[in-house]
Amino acid sequence: MPSQTAAEILEVLDECFKENFKNKEYGYDFSEWERKRNIVKQKLKNLKDYVNAACKTINREETKTGRPEKLSLEQKLTLFLYARMMRKSNRGMEEIIIMLNPFGADVSYKTIERLYSDPLVKMALHNLFILLLSETNPVASYQEMERGILYQLKTIIGQT
Repeated sequence: MPSQTAAEILEVLDECFKENFKNKEYGYDFSEWERKRNIVKQKLKNLKDYVNAACKTINREETKTGRPEKLSLEQKLTLFLYARMMRKSNRGMEEIIIMLNPFGADVSYKTIERLYSDPLVKMALHNLFILLLSETNPVASYQEMERGILYQLKTIIGQT
C-alpha cells in the first residue's frame, strides 16, 4: 500500500514537472562553468600581483611612535587571504605560519586576529575585490579603487 501511494505521488510530480517545464530548456552549461573556472585559476595564479596593485594605491603617513610593524600591508593582506581560503582558525593558521614561515617574521594568532579589524587591510581587501572583478589588467581600475578608499576613509572617520 505505501509503495502504491509513493508511485502515485511520483506520477503526479512527473505530470507537474512536464506541465511546468515543457517549453523551457534547463540544464547546466558546463562549458561556461569551465571558462569561469579557468578565469578564477588564472587570477589565483596572479594573486600576488593583484595584492601588490591593491596595496600600492593606499598611502599612509608613517609614525615614529609605537612598536614597528612586523608585516607590510601586502603581507597582512596575503595572510588574511590565506587564513580565509584555508578556513583555519587563528591558532591553526599560526601553526601553519610557524611551519612554513612564508613571511620571515614571527606571526602569532593575535596578529592574525587583529587583521580582521585593521582599517588598512579592509581598504586593501576592497581594492583587491575591485581588481578581481575587473576583466582588465590589475592597474586598470585605479579610479574605482580611489572611490573605494574615499568611502572607507569616510566610514572610518564617521562621515557617512
